[in-house]
Amino acid sequence: MDAIRRFLVKLCHWPKNVGEEGEVLACNFIKRQSYSIVARNWRFGHGEIDIIAKDGNVIVFIEVRLRSRGAFVRGYESISRNKKAVLRRACFAYLKKYAKKGPSYRFDVVDIEHDYETHSNIIHHYENVPLFR
Repeated sequence: MDAIRRFLVKLCHWPKNVGEEGEVLACNFIKRQSYSIVARNWRFGHGEIDIIAKDGNVIVFIEVRLRSRGAFVRGYESISRNKKAVLRRACFAYLKKYAKKGPSYRFDVVDIEHDYETHSNIIHHYENVPLFR
């Protein structure tokens, strides 16, 4: 697997950690939208929430998806039913552990299209994405 990754990095000029690059871009984007970052890469069991933020009094769980421009499947559409179930369990575990009674919360997706030739990004922010479908 490491040999394949090294080959792809050389071939496509991909950064060593694409997920980290996407999360940094997403954090910068949501900070500009006046969100405050509460946690990054919060883990529960096998699940991980990329970013936990606050939008006013609302706790926002954010999944970050970075895809190359022109990818066959958009990042937003690539979240499988299984991934949604894992995210749902992690969100509820976080709320149970850290949130006060009856918090307002939602799940968002930050979908980033990256053009590796021009090094430009198009960021799409989907708010209040259902995790139950």
